[in-house]
Amino acid sequence: MAGGALVSAWTLRTPAAEAATLACTNTGPTVRVDASLPDPVLDNSQPQLAIQTLAPVYHGGRTIGLYYSEVDAKIRTQYRSLAPGKASPACFSITAVDVGIVMPKRRIYVASELRPETCPHAAVLQHERKHQATDDLAVHRHVPRIQRTIEDAVAKLGPLEASLDEHDSVQARVEKIVRSAFDKAWQAFLAERSELQRQVDAGMEYARVTASCADWGQLQQ
Repeated sequence: MAGGALVSAWTLRTPAAEAATLACTNTGPTVRVDASLPDPVLDNSQPQLAIQTLAPVYHGGRTIGLYYSEVDAKIRTQYRSLAPGKASPACFSITAVDVGIVMPKRRIYVASELRPETCPHAAVLQHERKHQATDDLAVHRHVPRIQRTIEDAVAKLGPLEASLDEHDSVQARVEKIVRSAFDKAWQAFLAERSELQRQVDAGMEYARVTASCADWGQLQQ
């Protein structure tokens, strides 16, 4: 699941010495993108039928293992406003953009019919760990890409001169540009993440998992 809450913060400065020589120039905003990816919770308490309801279109109704995660992002944009006086235009500029990528829900299910000490349980868990590692790879691969995309957008925008009563409209314009840049990078991340996860299940992967154990027919019912 994708998201991205947007938060903003403003600082207004009017020191006399600075105002006298005010030049509306780009101060080089800082863009930071951080990812917090907790280890998934391991759940061996759900029977196969319960797991299937979480992924009804998978595996022809025979899902015995599932990696489930939700990914979200929060954006915080900080600004500076320099105003030499009430009658003069203020210089609005972005000082920082912080993006936090989180996975509020992350879980690996292995059907309760598979006992933890058995080979089938280990084989299914190993497969779901591949999905976990793929998510980690996709996120960490795109962190610098998201950062560069936002950096480019705010660099092109630069600082803006506007009167103080235009505060709200300037803020809305800036936030729209930041959000548009983020959305572009985020959609690219989601598309690659989906494709990488598809590749985990491609080819002979399920045949390999099945062939790795001789006791699939001896599972607890």
